[in-house]
Order: sequence, then C-alpha cells, then structure tokens
Amino acid sequence: MLRKIKKASENNLLTEIVSVNECYTKPSRASKLKDSISETLLLFLYIYRELSEDHDRFSYLNYMSDLLAFYIDMELKASRKSKEDHDKICGRITSCLYVYLGMKIIDTSRIKHCDIILKRNLYMPLSEHSVEHLLDTLIKIQFMCRSYHHILDPIITKIIRDIPIHPESSIMYIRYFFIYRLWRKINENVAVKNQITAAAMVSLGPLPSTFSSSILEDVLPKVPKNQPNSTKTLLQHKFNIKKHCEMFAQYCRKSGESVYQDGTSIDSSSRINSNTLSLCKR
Repeated sequence: MLRKIKKASENNLLTEIVSVNECYTKPSRASKLKDSISETLLLFLYIYRELSEDHDRFSYLNYMSDLLAFYIDMELKASRKSKEDHDKICGRITSCLYVYLGMKIIDTSRIKHCDIILKRNLYMPLSEHSVEHLLDTLIKIQFMCRSYHHILDPIITKIIRDIPIHPESSIMYIRYFFIYRLWRKINENVAVKNQITAAAMVSLGPLPSTFSSSILEDVLPKVPKNQPNSTKTLLQHKFNIKKHCEMFAQYCRKSGESVYQDGTSIDSSSRINSNTLSLCKR
C-alpha cells in the first residue's frame, strides 16, 4: 500500500518538474519542489494514521526518511536565493524530522511550523526505531556542507542533545560516528571541531569488537596500517565522508529491517564516565 502511494506521489512530483537533477542546481526549482514534497509528507502521515493497527511501520519510516532527506536538500538549495530567515528554515526542518519520524517533542512551544499536524493530533507515537531513522535521514542529506552551516548546525546540535548519549549497539555506533563526522564537516572553526571530537570520544567510547566483516570492509573507512583501528583514529582520519555515508545507506537498504533490529550490544564498562557531553552545553 505504502509502496503504491510512494510511487504515485513520485510520479505527481515529476510531472510538475521534469528534471529532479535540476533541483539540485537551481534554487528556484528546488523551492517549487520542496513545497510539493511537504504536501506529500503530510499526505503520507494522514494515510498512515488511517491504516489498521497491523500497518508496516518499518516501511513507513523508510519511505519517510528518504523523502525527508530529499525535502531537506531542497530546503537547503532553495535557501540560497530565499530571503527567509535561517532560523525559520531550521525550525521547519527540525519540526518535520521530529513529527514525521515519531520522535518525542519535549518542548512543543518550539514547534511553530507544523501546527496543522499538532492541532489535528497527527503526531506520531515514539517508536523504538525513530532514532535510527532520524540519524539515517541526516546521513542521506546530499548538501551536508559548510555552505549551509547556519541551518544544519542547530539541527544537529539539538538532535545530539535529544538522543541517548551513547550508542547501544554496534550498528548505532556507526550512525553516531557518521553524525559526529558530518557535524565536524559543516563547522569551519577549529575550536568547535575539537569540541565535537571530544564529545564524540565520550559518546562513542572504544571501537566495538562485534563488527561484521561486511561493516569493516564496506562501510567503515580503512585506517592506515601503522595506526590502531580505534575510535580516536577514525575520528581524526581523513576520508571521503559523503562516499562512506552513501555506502552505509546502501548497506541499510540491502540489510532491510534486520539492520534496525541489531541486538549486538556494546559493553559500556570501558566507556568514559560522563553524564553529559560538554559540547551540548555550549
């Protein structure tokens, strides 16, 4: 059902704008498409809420994550020619991420751009897989770069504050690792980069010993042979972050639902003892 709806929505979008590729280069095109995607996201949420109790939440979150990543790219590209305040764009994107992926909103007074959803009681219940899909959505964003720092940095900062401090499984370790590296990527200030690295060290802890061979070979960057394969090395190692994020997204698609049910927990005994991340207080 959701697959058919997604296909129909994609066809409708493509009839309005001939080339999606143009939207990645032309802000005016991106502006038109983002409005259409916004309507599609709301439609998906309406339909999902109307389905029976045995609806496929995993498929819903997967499709929503893909659409949200595309929508955020269009918001970012459209902002290049828009006079709209960056804080407003940031707030709208954050609201969409939290509402459509079913994250718990602690302070609803900050949600100013999804009033129609909240007023009609369409807010998604918190799901055990919402955090995974939230992070995956950020990893899929194509325009995760310094040019959009003023919009992306507050979004990532809030998400880091809201999610659990430590990853609970080896696959979540990878998600956290990529988010911290992307966060560093969009910041130019060296002092801030160092703060992010320090926060990542506290959050991630030692490199898990439970990674599968496919993760080590196909997803994580390879460190030089003369350096230890550790969290610190991975955080400082230079590699093509965009390429590896795409590889991880492909890995998740191939693995299907199992990648969101990874029960391989991480031993927390060797983590740095910290109740809060100092960076999140800045």
